Amino acid sequence: MPVYEQTYRHYDGPRTVARRWLPIMRMTMRPYWANKRNLFLPLLLCCYMIVSGVLFYIAGQARTLVPKEAQDQLGSVGAAARFPLPGLNMDLQTLCFLFLSSSLVIVWLMMLQQAGIICNDLRNGAYTLYFSRPLRTRDYVVGKILGLLVLPVSILVVTILVAYVQAVSLVLNANQAWSALWVVARGVLASVAFTAVPVLSLLAASALASSERYAGAIYLIFWFLLPTTVRALAKMAGLPIFLLFSPLTNIQVLLQNLLQPSRIWHRDRLFREAAEYPEIALLTFVAYLCLFVLIIVRRMRSVEVVR
Repeated sequence: MPVYEQTYRHYDGPRTVARRWLPIMRMTMRPYWANKRNLFLPLLLCCYMIVSGVLFYIAGQARTLVPKEAQDQLGSVGAAARFPLPGLNMDLQTLCFLFLSSSLVIVWLMMLQQAGIICNDLRNGAYTLYFSRPLRTRDYVVGKILGLLVLPVSILVVTILVAYVQAVSLVLNANQAWSALWVVARGVLASVAFTAVPVLSLLAASALASSERYAGAIYLIFWFLLPTTVRALAKMAGLPIFLLFSPLTNIQVLLQNLLQPSRIWHRDRLFREAAEYPEIALLTFVAYLCLFVLIIVRRMRSVEVVR
């Protein structure tokens, strides 16, 4: 029988070991392209490019047409009104911080759309759909993580790069442009880190649940009930450090220390005190990621191993 008429189970020749996670990643991203309604949130996330472009255009026109004294007054008025004008009353790292902080809700909702990503496979035995290549548990997990991570991270990174190009062309001089490259690098790292928590928490919730509804419930409990409980304990015990166990606060503290914005709009006393412990925030962040990966891998022991 010719090789092309055989399945991999009957093929005795050498098998590829490269990119075995790629079919998993493609199937994970398929719902975004199969249903146009699922593209609403990614397109909404892309709107930040338009918003930042308008703000940079206003700031660039103000630098070109408005005298220096009027620019200072315009920047002070914008600061008093909390209206961001990049280059006048806001630097690039502050803009990246506000962009990533405000986009967390959209990324969170994008992940919630995929609540049945693992539990549906476990319930329906859909692993055979992915067995076009020899598959291991690691390939399955890596493919699922990358399938959820690629789209939001790509949009966030492209938005930061577009903001940098606009800043260089309209606001920054040559020396400031070179120094802002470090801000872009930190913004890219922050995009990956801050998206990893929603992605891995959803995968862990879906691996633990028996249906898509239960997976969504576990995901909601982690992102809403846990922060509320942690905040109540922090207030009762008078220990703001407890607030770092909240995923929302943890991400905000890490973004603040990684991007180092010049202005912070947090008025919460507990948050300001908890932000003084960035090392504990980093340890909690890593612990959460390791816990999620451990849950996913242990739950995936039922995945068929093909050697």
